[in-house]
Amino acid sequence: MDFKAGETGVGIIHASLVKGTADPLVRIERKGVPIQREQLEERYENLKQRFVRKHLATPNFTFAQMRFLLHVSEDEIVQLERDTGYTLRRPKIKNV
Repeated sequence: MDFKAGETGVGIIHASLVKGTADPLVRIERKGVPIQREQLEERYENLKQRFVRKHLATPNFTFAQMRFLLHVSEDEIVQLERDTGYTLRRPKIKNV
């Protein structure tokens, strides 16, 4: 690792070590492409449309089936249910 160049293993630190510089902020440049907020919002809109299409095509999908089809977490499915107004079937829990 070259500490003179600011390598941290996670990213490259851009900080001036020269006295009297005008920019005292430290910026970290991370490797890879960051996901922009617009891309996240667009992804969520696409998820909502897919959720509604699949629910209208087969309204008896269970919660687990929809989660598997959309490849999302349980929290995202719950949020999609709230946003779209459609509810999915859940297994009935039997008291033993």
